[in-house]
This record gives sequence, structure tokens and C-alpha cells, in this order.
Amino acid sequence: MIAIKLLLPALALAAGVSPETLGRAVTAEIARSTTALKQEGYPAPYYLSVRVTDNHHHEARCTLGGVRYDDSHQNLIATPDVRVGSNVLDNHPVAPTERYVGRELPDLDDTRKVRHALWLKLDEEYKQAAADFLRKQALRVRRGKTDYDTDDMTKETALDRAAEPQEEDFSLAHDDAIARCRALSGGLADYPQLLGSYAEVQRDLERNWVYDSNGARVRTTGRWVRVEAGAQAMTDDGMRVQAFKAFMAPTVAGLPDEGALEAAAREMTSDLAALRAAPSTSPFNAPALLDPSVGAAVVTALAGRLAGEEQRNPDGAQTFRDKLGKPVLPDFVNLDDDPELTEFRGQPLIGHIDVDEQGVEAKKIALVEKGVLKNYLLSRYPVIGFSASNGHGRAAAGQVPMGRPTNLFLRADNAVAPAKLLELLRQEAVKRGKPYGIYIKKTRAWSQQDKTGQQQAFRLAPTLVYFVDAKTGAQTLVRDLDMVGTPLDVLGRLLAVGDDPAVTNALVDQPSGSLPVSTICPTLLLGEVELQRAETKPERPLVLPPPREND
Repeated sequence: MIAIKLLLPALALAAGVSPETLGRAVTAEIARSTTALKQEGYPAPYYLSVRVTDNHHHEARCTLGGVRYDDSHQNLIATPDVRVGSNVLDNHPVAPTERYVGRELPDLDDTRKVRHALWLKLDEEYKQAAADFLRKQALRVRRGKTDYDTDDMTKETALDRAAEPQEEDFSLAHDDAIARCRALSGGLADYPQLLGSYAEVQRDLERNWVYDSNGARVRTTGRWVRVEAGAQAMTDDGMRVQAFKAFMAPTVAGLPDEGALEAAAREMTSDLAALRAAPSTSPFNAPALLDPSVGAAVVTALAGRLAGEEQRNPDGAQTFRDKLGKPVLPDFVNLDDDPELTEFRGQPLIGHIDVDEQGVEAKKIALVEKGVLKNYLLSRYPVIGFSASNGHGRAAAGQVPMGRPTNLFLRADNAVAPAKLLELLRQEAVKRGKPYGIYIKKTRAWSQQDKTGQQQAFRLAPTLVYFVDAKTGAQTLVRDLDMVGTPLDVLGRLLAVGDDPAVTNALVDQPSGSLPVSTICPTLLLGEVELQRAETKPERPLVLPPPREND
């Protein structure tokens, strides 16, 4: 790997800490701790790193066109990684951890005072690391080395790299962000049956500095903005129906304008009106079409199982642990992760990174080629068969990095037009003796459990589910159904894909924090999906109708 050295621009840090002060403080404490941080009877650190995150965050919440909440803040968070033992066996947890390890640094341009905060945090983390290492060492002696255990840390070339500054002035975009929040929420206001609604805008501008005891000096920048809305109505039989819409881009200027957001809100109310009139139905299994946003949710959930840490987690599903080099999906399917790309067909990709949170250059990887598993999403926690990270060690500030996706691409051979997929869906339903096929549109929410015994617990709540008549192709909207299963089983039933790949930008909740991920997925035709009753329960219907304008 070639080291790249650039001059760090004079970026303003939280509360006035200069980059020069930060660099002096962190490198001095890393050097001091690496050589002198040792307690009698406990091992000394063999590796130490500190990631400092300067995060500007703005959040506003709107209802019916009015602003309810509007706040901004800026934090400077140090996230240390203290390793004791050796790279063969150290204190790295055997299962992904959600433990918060960050510490806020002082708001002073004073090297000694920044060092003081780092000193306290590194001392705390060293004692935790030493205790964790001894417990892990005892566990290894007691249970022995499993067939999936390998070294605990990869050896990487130390990078010296600086990012270009972000051009957008974070504070200047405030009014434009609020205007979009108001437009999206205001577009919902005229629907008389509205039970509740909100719109929310979140913006983050983040600068990361990664320093380590091997000499790495990495500076990266990232930014994203997200505007979302949710709305509810109630059916005559007391069931809540919901609609949801979200947009993400690197900057506010990349979001739809106010007119487009108002139109998106009106589409949401149209969906609510249709759902109020739609019949409730029973659970059903049948061939199905998933629109690109629904397919993207399944692909993103599958990628969560492809983390390197997942293959070594004794409490996890370990879905792909013994599958390397073996077929896991149909032989016409390819799945890549490409952090280098910033856009796809003119649409921005918010998963783009140059360097991950462990200071490793992010690389494009083929996860699945023609249905065969080829690689994992790897941090510096190695997996059998892979001795190096591929730059996918990602985490929010204060969290421990693990292998996470960036820009996911599902590609397939012999893609066909979506209209052709509808006809193929009808034919597949006839072939399987089903009265209907299923067409699922617009993901409202999805979740996936990560513990052993819960690997089946993937649940997706769509906004719109249509039954497609096997004989006539007529579509009937139904409600109160969720899609369930496992991502691997769902995608394993792929029969064909559309030629309509679309970008879904989303914040994805991970054990390492919520991270921006882009998923590019076309319409998917599946041999079967399972629909279960939604988890919502009936309520007492409203007593009065909504007020009229002249009441």
C-alpha cells in the first residue's frame, strides 16, 4: 500500500481546538502510553490508536408545516482502541459489542488540557483491556481454540493521508434544511383523516482523525443529510395504517426541492387513503415481486450477516461461516460493495468512504460472484482465509468498529423489464397453484435479530402489499401484513431481476452505531415469500369524524 501525504487544511474544530493542538496532544499521549502504560501483573499494550471525531449535528422536527424542535450542537469525541497481549490473542471481544468507549474532549485550544482528558480515558481503557484479555485468555484455555478462531488483529501498513475540506458551510444550510422539513410536513396537513404525522431533518458533518502507535495519521471527512416523514390514519375497524418516506443526500442541495417534497407528502396521504379502504387479509405464502426499495432492505440485512465479526461470534447466527467458496445465492446473482463510488446514474451515494474508522484504505470487494460467496466485510479483526482488512471497519463516534457495508450493489445476468416481471409473477403463481402472486412496494421499516436462535427473526413492514390475480393480473391492495423470513432464504428464491436498479440511501442501525449505507437494487422476482399478520393491534375507532373547514 502506498502512503499518501497531504497537508491538513486549517479546519475549525469543535469549540476552537486547532488541528495542530489535537495532533500534538494525541500523538504525545499515544507515545507515552505505549511505552509506560503498564500495571504490575498485567500485560502492557502492544498497539494503541485514538480516533477523534469532530461532529456537527443539526436536527429539526416539524408537524403540519410548523417547526416543533430545532437544535444544533458540535462535539469532539475521542474513541481509543487499546490492545494488550499480541495480535495473535488480545482483548478484542469475541462478540460484537455495543459498549460506548468514547470521551468528549475539552473545548480549549490547549495541548496539556486535551492530553489530560486523553490520559484519563486511556488509563480507563487500559485497565478494561487488561481485565478483558485475562478473561479471554482463560476462556481460550477452558474451551480451546475453535475451528473459526484466528489472529485477533491484522497487520496493516500505516497510512498518512489527509482529506480535502468540505466546501458546504454547515450553518448556512440551516434555513434550507428547515424549509424542506416544513414543506414535507406541510404537505400532509390537508388530509382530513390524518391521525398523526411528523417530518424530521437531520444533518451531520463529520471529520475524523485516526492516530496509532504504528505511525498512522489519517484524516477523513464525511457528511449527510436526511429528511423523513411518517403519517398514520385509522381504518373503520380500528387498525392503524402508516406511510413513511425518507430522502438522503450528502448535502441539503442534493435533496428534492420543496415542491417535490410536498408532492411526496401528498403521495403518502394518497397511500393512507387507499389503505383505509383496503381489506384486511390473512397470512399468505406465494411468489412475489419486491420493488427496489423493498429488495434493498433485504440486501442490506443480508450484508449484516457478511461482517467478518459475525463469522467469529459464538452468540451470533454465523450464517456464512462455512460457506466461503460455496454457492449461497442463485448462480446469476452478484453482490459487490464499492466504497469508492460517490454516485450511481446521477444519484449520490451516501455510503462512500475513502478510509475506514481504523485508518485502512477502503476497497471494492466482490462478496458474491455468480452465486458463490467470495469475501466478507472485513475490519482489522481477521477471519480464517483473510489476513488483512479490506477497509470496512466502520463505527459511529464512541463505538467499536466492525465490518459494515458502504455502497452495496446487487447485480444479475439476464435482467428484464419490470412489466415482464409482472407477467412472470402471474405465471409463477399459476405454476404453484396459488390464486394470487404478491407485489410488495415501499418499505416502512425492517428489523433483524442478531443472537443465536433468533436468526430467523427478519421482519419487514411494507407500506403497500398487492395481491396479483393469477388468472387476470388484476391488482388488489390489502393491509395488515408483514414480510418475514431470513435474508438468505428470501434472496435464495430469486427467479429473475429487473433492469431498473435504483438507489436506496438509508441510515442503518448496527451494533457499531447508525451508519449511512447506499444499496443499489432492482425489482426482484421471488419464488415465494411468507407474509404474516402485522404486529399492530386493533384499537377503538374514533368517535367523531374529523372537523370540517366550516364547522
